Amino acid sequence: RLFRAERVFAAACLVSAAALAAAGGWCDAQFPLVRDAYAAGDPDAARRAARTAFGPLLALMLVQCAASQLGVTLSTVLALRNLSDPAGMFARVRLWGTVGWVVAGNAIGGFLAAASADPLYLAAAASAACGGYALTLPATRPRGSGRSLAEAFGLPALGLLRDRAFVVFLVVAGGAAVLNQFYVVFAHKFLTDLGVPTPERVMTVGQVVEVVCMFAIPLLNPRRWMKALMLLGLGGWVLRTGALATLDPTLAVAVGVPMHGWSYTFFSIVAATFIDREAPPGLRASAQGLVSFVT
Repeated sequence: RLFRAERVFAAACLVSAAALAAAGGWCDAQFPLVRDAYAAGDPDAARRAARTAFGPLLALMLVQCAASQLGVTLSTVLALRNLSDPAGMFARVRLWGTVGWVVAGNAIGGFLAAASADPLYLAAAASAACGGYALTLPATRPRGSGRSLAEAFGLPALGLLRDRAFVVFLVVAGGAAVLNQFYVVFAHKFLTDLGVPTPERVMTVGQVVEVVCMFAIPLLNPRRWMKALMLLGLGGWVLRTGALATLDPTLAVAVGVPMHGWSYTFFSIVAATFIDREAPPGLRASAQGLVSFVT
């Protein structure tokens, strides 16, 4: 509300990069203490060392999460503000973020140690590069009518809660986000426990499906079929959960993982254009932020 969106986006990326690099350094410094205590046959000392390491790591990752969540929201705002046809073009632009996810997953699976600080350093480098690139994006100035404290915190967007469709969407999106978090956090360990090899690579199948679905969205007339497409996404999450609940590795990989990409596209990506349609021009960025906060 007070600064150009691409500059805040750049700052968020650079803060995230610094927090990730610091978290990686902290893990590298603390892990030998835990490992040596176990090697010496003193599990109690190892647990004490792990507890000592946890607090600062949690603080660094909270900073990173706040910065990256701000960045994710602003990347959507920047795209929707600068595209001539947001509903038709957004998915085609957004799919390149998913391509990056596939590249990162395969880089970690093929070249880095997954259970180490390596992914933190890779993420720090990518965030720093993104922060530098953000400064080259089109100037995207605030659309607010003033510079009041209420506007700075996006409070006028709360007026959208008078819109029944927006409230229903918030409730559904919040519930879906609660359930989806189990997949986001635990899917890698779940697939590992099922005996699936290189799960970090297998999970990128979901992102490949996501890219295909994003490419298809403009062909599916999202302006006319917005609600139907979001229902397709929610149905995919139900199917994904059912496939994983069977504890069958084949079903988990063949149905559960691909449905993650299907559902994210048809619900979350289409939902971004729904929010852009529902909110007045001056409140679109704040509306995206409100949805990000809820989810």
